Amino acid sequence: SFSETPIYSKTMHDWRAHTGMDLHAAKGAEVTAAADGIIKGVQKSDSMGVTVQISHNGGLTTLYCGLANVSVKKGETVSIGQKIGTVGTVPSEVSEDSHLHFAVQKDGAFVDPASYLQ
Repeated sequence: SFSETPIYSKTMHDWRAHTGMDLHAAKGAEVTAAADGIIKGVQKSDSMGVTVQISHNGGLTTLYCGLANVSVKKGETVSIGQKIGTVGTVPSEVSEDSHLHFAVQKDGAFVDPASYLQ
């Protein structure tokens, strides 16, 4: 769950903020866009794995981390419910059960994703 207060990471063996939420899902499960938007980027990092960022109206950006088989590219328009990839691995959270790390930014600052999910 979202926490700006540091929590212990079983994988990294340290304390860190958890600026998103982990949505439990099997590896290979379909990941879909939470809302209409434009693909802001597809990146790979050592800590979060493959991440898709989608820009939405109202200064919101959603981040889908730890993906495999990404099916979108930067600049592409996506619709709510459209497949953007499949669940893979979040390198900094491999000690956890298989999941999608989902995060939301409002005007560039991380916010609790639960307040945006219905």
